[in-house]
Amino acid sequence: MSYSYGWSKKQYPGVSEPLSLSEPKSRDRELTVKLVAALQPHNVFENEAEMNHRLEVLAKVTELMRSWIKDISRQKNNIPENLIDTFGGKVFTFGSYRMGVHTQGADID
Repeated sequence: MSYSYGWSKKQYPGVSEPLSLSEPKSRDRELTVKLVAALQPHNVFENEAEMNHRLEVLAKVTELMRSWIKDISRQKNNIPENLIDTFGGKVFTFGSYRMGVHTQGADID
């Protein structure tokens, strides 16, 4: 979605413009530290092993998808093999995982 601010037009992902383009104030940073401290005892943040597992799963899904695209392309019988070898694809995450606000054990959208 795009919004006009004076003479320039700026693109922002999502359905609405940001509430603010300002940098966080020192009070905002203090409150963030307090929020993180309050959430940590509840084990809502994933650890490094869990994060690495998610990355491995996403890599495997990407590998499977690319393999599937090539297999389907070969079944078409009219696509040269050297061209098929260049085919790929990309898995895009979204939702809480994409924004980096997912919790421990949450799914990947």
